[in-house]
Amino acid sequence: MATELELKLDLDPALIDKVRRHGLIRRLRQGKAVSQDLRSVYFDTSDHALRQIGATVRIRHVGKRRIQNVKMRRPAESGAHFNRLEWEHDVFDDSPALVALNETALPQALTTPLTDLSLAPQFATHFRRSSYVLATEDAEVELSIDHGGVETGQQTQPFCELELELKRGTPQALFTFARELASTLPLRIGTVAKSERGYRLLTGEVPGVKRAKAPALTPEMTAAQALQVIGRTCLSHLLANQDALQKQRSPESVHQMRVAMRRFRSALTVFRPALSAQDPQLAAIREHARWIADTLGEARDLDVFLSEGLSTAEDALTAAEVPAAVFTALRQELMARRTAAYERAISTAASPAFTLACLDLAEWIETGAWLTLEDDTAAPRSQRVADFATTILAARYRKVLKRGHRFASLSVAARHQVRIEVKKLRYSVDFFGSLFPGKRTAAFAEALAALQDHLGHLNDGAVALGLLQTLSEQVPACALPAGLVGGWHAARRDEVLDIARQSWKAFSRRRVFWD
Repeated sequence: MATELELKLDLDPALIDKVRRHGLIRRLRQGKAVSQDLRSVYFDTSDHALRQIGATVRIRHVGKRRIQNVKMRRPAESGAHFNRLEWEHDVFDDSPALVALNETALPQALTTPLTDLSLAPQFATHFRRSSYVLATEDAEVELSIDHGGVETGQQTQPFCELELELKRGTPQALFTFARELASTLPLRIGTVAKSERGYRLLTGEVPGVKRAKAPALTPEMTAAQALQVIGRTCLSHLLANQDALQKQRSPESVHQMRVAMRRFRSALTVFRPALSAQDPQLAAIREHARWIADTLGEARDLDVFLSEGLSTAEDALTAAEVPAAVFTALRQELMARRTAAYERAISTAASPAFTLACLDLAEWIETGAWLTLEDDTAAPRSQRVADFATTILAARYRKVLKRGHRFASLSVAARHQVRIEVKKLRYSVDFFGSLFPGKRTAAFAEALAALQDHLGHLNDGAVALGLLQTLSEQVPACALPAGLVGGWHAARRDEVLDIARQSWKAFSRRRVFWD
């Protein structure tokens, strides 16, 4: 068994020659490029049991050799794009060798014995690989350009990828080389493996919106390991929604990418006791996450207002015999602003700055200085995450109760502070909830989510009034409809506040799950 440390970047085929002439290759390559035509056949069951556990089995033709390859995600490392388990064996024909498969981790991962599985060819890849060995005094990396396609027998889909695989040295070399390439070429971190391309082509799946997944934590992990898993999950969530944003301009993809960075920023706050102020990278990491979230935020806020704030008010007001035409100018102005915000979001996600920021985030998660600094954060970092989580959850819960004391009589500003603390507790529960399985956890999380939603509705109303005031001042034609919509929202404030008060009562009666 080997551990494959690899970073994949999506590449426009028109840029292949630029990559070949890139200064990084010219400066560090050892010898000439090695080119091969490679064909691989991927195997699975009819219900794709291997895909379901994140495993692939393929037989690759390399000259006269046939090499059986098995790849699997590493345990408890959901979201990691750079680190996989790999097994290779020479085989004598085009059928998977059961003996070799039994020497991998497949038998432990599958619920059905390998002997009972009927593995059959599903799809194939055929591509030209040009490889360069890049070396410094401290590291050796193989850079490969793969250009070809995936085939199902009926259809073919082209792909072009640039892969960096660590052969010697520390993982930092992968990120250093990738940054040098991405700073001068329009590259994007690749999240879709060749096998996944094949499955999508085979099943007709269209890349869609990906929702956040709960991080796969185990009680015996250290706090540092848990933060790595959470960080990988957040970064994976962000990158997995790029296709839906670029190709479909999906409003939900913007929301999910924003959620990914909000979760990551929250994780940095939750794990503050384990993060050293002496970390030279931490400030930049926080800024990267803030920049990405803020860039996506404008488009998302306008989406929410158009689909909820404006539409709900418009329906109610037209039902009260306000002519629908009154709202035309306001809706058109909001839609124009939303279109411009989407263009900015799409442009940002396709920019070198975005790729470089994501590479920095990935490197910090995997190999950042925070992992080894010997100061007062060393003890919290090495603490069992179950114990760390108990301390954090209790502290967050106390802050919520303190901020929300006498909730019914709180000012607008004070309720806003309650919402912030509730959001922090919600993210903490999302991160650590799997460490405390049971009905109490589910009930607490449900009550907390309801409270956050209702406090969010109060905040949405305040944001809407601010936006409408701005539009009234900037666009004279919007003044009348903005005033009508703003008045409708203001009139509902007491109703929304009463719902939030009831939600607070229900939450405050819930028994915590971590004691």
